[in-house]
Amino acid sequence: MAHPSPGAAPATPDGEQAETRERIVWVAMDEIAVGMFAHPLSSASFLIARKDQIRTLRETGAKGVFVDLAKSSPASLPEWARAMAGIKRETGAGAGAATPRVNRRAAAFDRARQVLTRSRAPMERLLRQARLGKTLEKKEVIDLVEEIAASVEQCASAIISLSRIKTVDTFTYLHSLAVCALMVNFARNAGFSRADVQELGMAGLLHDVGKTVVGSAILNKPGPLTPAEMTTMRTHAQAGHDILSRGGQFPATVLDVALHHHEKIDGTGYPHKLAGDAISVPARMAAIADVYDAVTSNRPYKEAWLPGESLADMFSWQGHFDTELMQTFIRSVGIYPVGSLVRLASERLALVIEQDEADLTRPLVRIFYSIPQREPVTITDLALAREQGDSILSREDPRKWGFLDWDRRWPEMIRLD
Repeated sequence: MAHPSPGAAPATPDGEQAETRERIVWVAMDEIAVGMFAHPLSSASFLIARKDQIRTLRETGAKGVFVDLAKSSPASLPEWARAMAGIKRETGAGAGAATPRVNRRAAAFDRARQVLTRSRAPMERLLRQARLGKTLEKKEVIDLVEEIAASVEQCASAIISLSRIKTVDTFTYLHSLAVCALMVNFARNAGFSRADVQELGMAGLLHDVGKTVVGSAILNKPGPLTPAEMTTMRTHAQAGHDILSRGGQFPATVLDVALHHHEKIDGTGYPHKLAGDAISVPARMAAIADVYDAVTSNRPYKEAWLPGESLADMFSWQGHFDTELMQTFIRSVGIYPVGSLVRLASERLALVIEQDEADLTRPLVRIFYSIPQREPVTITDLALAREQGDSILSREDPRKWGFLDWDRRWPEMIRLD
């Protein structure tokens, strides 16, 4: 297959061309050579060190692989690939590798991942203290919230989208951190003061602390709960309120959210069946953030819903959420949240990598797949807000296109230089 030249990238209205991703390129099977480094987008990362590995690749029926130019031997690359990346042959120690450019988006995702990793131990310690009946220290909570809030301020989409990726082992602590990040971002977009943003972040972080008294057999049950199990599950709201009341350290907003984040506007929620304005604004906000993170995360009893479709579904649930707050929440995370797979009018698949605050329907996308050719293409970025010749036709389910490991793939694609 002929490889697109750097000049083949889609043009923007002002005549400039979309930036070509120069470090990762698609190499057809007949050009694969020993010394190339296969990037994880191809399914796994590995150095092609022997000719028998190339034969094995051919036997899979693959038409080619994504190759990481920075980790590949220049001698293994065809001229067009070296030209695209600007790799020059060098002599001396350390020769043979390209120097990747600084990628601000990758840096933001790296920082967000570090925050989530660092926050695990203190968050799990807080949950363990709650389970043992100990009083939680407000300072520890504030320290966590401030770190999450700083990450949201740097790049909200990074920490919010990364915290959606959960396993059975990480769900409990990541759900708490995710709802904290969502509440901070929600509050910032709704115009709350910095002090109120911190308080709402605390409420998000601790909203489910009452679940520490619910057995893991119920929390992780891979199927519907029985009526008796549901009754037990619902005790977590009052339990959370009671846990946070010990010592009198936490503000009323934090206690209220723990108690009432499962109330619904139509009065069918729990524990008190409050309706309409009887539910505080913070509790109404937390109800949205809690459900959004829950439905977009994999659980033992269900697969994650797509973020964009989840927002549309939640908006349609009559009587469940505050409509005006739901609209504000959608603006805060985007109609097409970062990490979404979308189909363009140009019959290409793309990854949403950044929101355009002026027009949430036309985000910055990273194009990587041709639908007519049913194969990957050279990765390019396209700012749809500035490109009138293309637009999003639909959200797509990655599984439909064979991207079964999408939660691993898209963060790698975000990192491309």
